[in-house]
Amino acid sequence: MNYNAVLCTLVLFFLRTVAGIRKELTPKNPFHPDFTPSKGDNKGLKVLVMVVDNRHLPDSIEGTHGFGGLVAVLQHNYCKQHGYDYIRVVNDKTHLRETTKAKYPDIVKEKFQEHVLDTIENPKHGFDVLHPGYLRARSSSWAKLPALWDAALKYGSRYDYIWFMDSDATPNPMQKDLSLSDALAKWDSNPKESVGFGKVLPSNATFLFMSNFPYRDDLPCAGTIIFKPTKFAQDAIREWWDFDLVYKARDDFMEQDALWYLLEAAPKYSYMINAQTTVMLNEQQFASAWRGYPDIWFAHIPSGEEYRAGYFRTM
Repeated sequence: MNYNAVLCTLVLFFLRTVAGIRKELTPKNPFHPDFTPSKGDNKGLKVLVMVVDNRHLPDSIEGTHGFGGLVAVLQHNYCKQHGYDYIRVVNDKTHLRETTKAKYPDIVKEKFQEHVLDTIENPKHGFDVLHPGYLRARSSSWAKLPALWDAALKYGSRYDYIWFMDSDATPNPMQKDLSLSDALAKWDSNPKESVGFGKVLPSNATFLFMSNFPYRDDLPCAGTIIFKPTKFAQDAIREWWDFDLVYKARDDFMEQDALWYLLEAAPKYSYMINAQTTVMLNEQQFASAWRGYPDIWFAHIPSGEEYRAGYFRTM
């Protein structure tokens, strides 16, 4: 018997039923009004780790599509070890197309091509979220922004940080003893080495992003966001969500490109996400020719990796 698979399946069952993807909330759900936040890590830092995805957790961790369940187990185990709260939010788009068509029939006919509303074969580039102000059909990765804004608005007072993680990224179990508090102390101790973009110490920044190296090293990846859930952060996330790049609504790199535009244009237009509020860390999250996933604290294995499920299964 494969006891590791059995353990993962049991934890996966817990995640599916308790940790936030069911519609009915229980007091064990961080979004429940009677929820009591965990006590925090070794330095008392209270953190809500949040995943936003348009896919439900799989029933099995086997096969190439089981990586979502594996990642959820690894994320949850890390949170449990360090006293962080964990929630996985599913962007339910079941009725999105028909609701949009019914509510905005004339505008939909004028603005949206039918395949945008009706085609669902490509889960990453399909119509997964609607910006109601622009009536813009956007793809799945944009969906995290309204979810993070809502979480910060309603539950941010409970936490020092909200830490968004992509559904294909997790703290590496081989370096699981390093808490976020430990990481902040490490980054603060040597900012010349740790900070790739930004003019403040990492612990003083509202937003922390990690490097997009080896794809590019001058601007960050939006696959993980560590932020202080203040009123300022709420407004900044709204500004990011409202940054309208028509040609990036559904094409790579979607909301990440919007973030890059904000950072590059901030000195001229006074955007809230700028070098005084934001730090890009020289913290490698992707493997490269110089460094493999076993050496990376936060491992992000993107869809281009042929053996993604295998990497997570061996962690």
